[in-house]
Amino acid sequence: MQNQNKKINILFTSVGRRVELIQEWKTALGNNGVNGNIFGTDIDPLASAMQIIDKGIIVSRTESPEYISQIIQICKSNKIDLIFPLIDPDIPVLARNKNKIENTGAKLVLIDKKFVDLAQDKWNTYKLFNSLGLNTPRSWLPSDSMGLDKNTYPVFIKPRTGSASIGAQKAISKQHLEKLIENTEYPIIQEFIEGDEITCDVICGLGGNVLSIIQRQRIEVRSGEVSKGKTVFNQEVMDSCIKIAGSMGAIGPITIQCIIKKNTPYFIEINPRYGGGAPLGIAAGATSPEWYIKEFLGLKCDVPGLGEYKRNLYMTRADQTFFLNEEDLLRIKNNNI
Repeated sequence: MQNQNKKINILFTSVGRRVELIQEWKTALGNNGVNGNIFGTDIDPLASAMQIIDKGIIVSRTESPEYISQIIQICKSNKIDLIFPLIDPDIPVLARNKNKIENTGAKLVLIDKKFVDLAQDKWNTYKLFNSLGLNTPRSWLPSDSMGLDKNTYPVFIKPRTGSASIGAQKAISKQHLEKLIENTEYPIIQEFIEGDEITCDVICGLGGNVLSIIQRQRIEVRSGEVSKGKTVFNQEVMDSCIKIAGSMGAIGPITIQCIIKKNTPYFIEINPRYGGGAPLGIAAGATSPEWYIKEFLGLKCDVPGLGEYKRNLYMTRADQTFFLNEEDLLRIKNNNI
């Protein structure tokens, strides 16, 4: 094929269970006749996605002092071109060390550190939504929440820097809230809003332009990740996502979450990475692996207009099993720094 002399190596950090996403990237390389390899890191050789990438590399935990030096060595040794983080804990660490990482020649596909800090802390995210004039659940810090009127309950409490819905709980009374505050690290309290949960895959180019926004309704969630969903469309949600992405100078994939109550979206979170349900967005028409590959290589790429994607496309997931013998496990374990 005409692109066979083009070469690109992509690194995903903390690949975990992201099998479908990695498969989409491998398919994009093959379909476009581009030579390249998919590399991935994880702390666990039995991580599902480690079984399908071209080379899985065992690294230390993100908080380890050795982690960044390991990432840098991976980039140098394998001539990595693009790096995509896949879990929230990796993001601030990588962002803080962006210059060191990019000195290897790789591009870290991630928003600037100051906006990472904004997205990671849900109190700062709440203030951002307010500053942009967007609807968002009323929010309080523990010191401000004790005087809440009884009619305010129930409320929602969660860690300010949490992810995957870990530690998120509903409090039905002041006494209940006080107990939950004692057992929640660094909490934020928010107005409890019921409605359809919408996750938006906002795909921004490597230069920051918004390429696509796919809206996905979460029908069923397992361990914080969507297991059943469908694509939907709301013009106000799309316009708001464009405003949010622009305010953050977003590059690469980001996910923006909101709740639709009586046709009004209330924005709640931003995650500067691929969402767990990204394969549904790709299937609906946001073929971002192909777009990123072509943009990086300077190839012509036709991107549909904003809002042009398959609507009412449903997704339902099942587990996929991989079987390894001792030799397979040893081979992955030995792919360390």
